Amino acid sequence: MKNMPDIVNADIEQYCHEITQPESPLLRELVADTWENMSGPQMMTGRVPAKLLRMLIQLMGAKYVLELGTYTGYSALTIAEALPEDGHVISCDVNPMCKSFSRYYFEQSPHGYKIDLRIAPAFETIMTLPENHFDLVFLDADKANYLKYYEATLSKLVRGGLLVIDNALWYGEVLVPRSKHAIGVHELNAHLTEDERVENVLLTIRDGMHLVRKK
Repeated sequence: MKNMPDIVNADIEQYCHEITQPESPLLRELVADTWENMSGPQMMTGRVPAKLLRMLIQLMGAKYVLELGTYTGYSALTIAEALPEDGHVISCDVNPMCKSFSRYYFEQSPHGYKIDLRIAPAFETIMTLPENHFDLVFLDADKANYLKYYEATLSKLVRGGLLVIDNALWYGEVLVPRSKHAIGVHELNAHLTEDERVENVLLTIRDGMHLVRKK
């Protein structure tokens, strides 16, 4: 909850955080470890959006998930916990630190076997993946390239599949985008409004979550 923008009233944001059921003990340990020992801990997906992601996976009966942006593995492990026993999540990141930090938590979890961590440029990994395969794509990587990631992954989704985009309001800067990150996020948001291949809804949860369903 620290260092995030007050897009929603801070007290309401905290209330939602406290009312939402907590993560598993292992995920709470991962969160504490990240805040204590890692730089940029605010990059972790928050409890509320993570719980929403978990619930969407369960409601959809999703089995195959692609994640762009691993960081310390909080969202990857959240996804793995939500998947069925034969589910599978491919999580992509370019930073080797992601693997060294998250390995402990993945190995401690009974769901860790569902996670396939790929340390390589995301576009390289995406190119190797099958078409019309994934039930859900979670996009939480380099914001400046959001539109390119979207175009690269849309064909990987099954019809009726869901793309979940984190940080879709980028600290509120999308209103007057100046930084490359805000411009990248706004560019994708605006594109989705006009893209007839999908239907979308942009939610004011934490730093914004954009839900995009492939028709």
